[in-house]
Amino acid sequence: LSHKQEILVQDLATERLLLTEANCPYRRVFEQEMQSRGINPYSGLEIMSLRALQSMVQSGLGIGVMPTAIVNPAPENTVLKNIQNLKLELPVGIALFPEQSIPGLALNLILQTLQDGLAY
Repeated sequence: LSHKQEILVQDLATERLLLTEANCPYRRVFEQEMQSRGINPYSGLEIMSLRALQSMVQSGLGIGVMPTAIVNPAPENTVLKNIQNLKLELPVGIALFPEQSIPGLALNLILQTLQDGLAY
């Protein structure tokens, strides 16, 4: 797969996938997307640490599925590829107690940036 221009979801069906632990939100979204296409992504390997997962990929033990931000730029001896037609989105938000106010320009800027960037 490292030499293919485009990686399709179906290309992963017979590969050993290295996944994060079962309660990882990113893994849950990935598994749901794969299962909706009739592919079981579970290969029997669960890795608790993203750093350990990277090391396993570098050692050639399988294909790691993780957020691009974690592996950009690609670590030595690895190739970073996007999976075509795979929608992996996690909900993001911020929760505050309405009775409590944390004043400050920094918090206001963060809240405004989140509201602007997450609004659709």
